Amino acid sequence: MNLSFSRKIKKENTYFPEKIIRGLELLEYKKMTLLDFLYEVTPESEWMDITDFQKLTPKITTLREDKKDRWKSGNDIHFVINNRTPQRFKFAPVVKCVSTQNVSVTNNPKNGRYITIREDNESRILCPEKEKLVAINDGFHSVDDFYSWFNQDWNGKIIHWTNLKY
Repeated sequence: MNLSFSRKIKKENTYFPEKIIRGLELLEYKKMTLLDFLYEVTPESEWMDITDFQKLTPKITTLREDKKDRWKSGNDIHFVINNRTPQRFKFAPVVKCVSTQNVSVTNNPKNGRYITIREDNESRILCPEKEKLVAINDGFHSVDDFYSWFNQDWNGKIIHWTNLKY
């Protein structure tokens, strides 16, 4: 299944493809081969210096709505940019979805800000340390950046392509 990522949010570069490639290092893919592939399809003006690339925090999960319950362990993940456009391209090898977790984000003045994981008919609110892990592993710089993006109550899944679980 396609997982599409944005290169920019509010005109700021997300570096999501590069962060995902950094995360795939955990799965023992060859870094330079992946980076070379990404740069074959990226305008030279957007290339990142290898030193800056090595400083990136890996993106190893993504949060998505899944109203039709399509994302499951074992699904192929196709990492793409510009999905459903003529400029669509895959920027990484196909990997398997290792697991998913049902997640809710609460972000409103009345109820506060927190992340809830729902598994096996149980719900648990993540502690601040795990909340920070979710934000960083999803490619955000901070918990505040995470809640700026998820700026209202939201339900979906965390899609994992590593063995990590929260």
